[in-house]
Amino acid sequence: ILYGIVAIGVCLTFLPEILRVPGFAPLCATGGVCYVIHTMVDSMSFARSHLTMMVEESAKLSSSAFFGLAYFAAVVGMSRESGPPTTP
Repeated sequence: ILYGIVAIGVCLTFLPEILRVPGFAPLCATGGVCYVIHTMVDSMSFARSHLTMMVEESAKLSSSAFFGLAYFAAVVGMSRESGPPTTP
């Protein structure tokens, strides 16, 4: 849970840069929602069933995938901002 609180602080600190890169914010927000679902199911389920394990692991994998896609979108967005390479 502490990781999520730290992540909110980091996101608020770098909010202008986050919003500047197209596609980064929605992908990160989707990953954050999946992370919250994973954390809630993990910390609030006392009786482990197949359903809770499936929801928790699916949300964990989805959050990792969306965060990875967000970082990939940021790299692509930053490379487009810098323009094509120039030769001297």
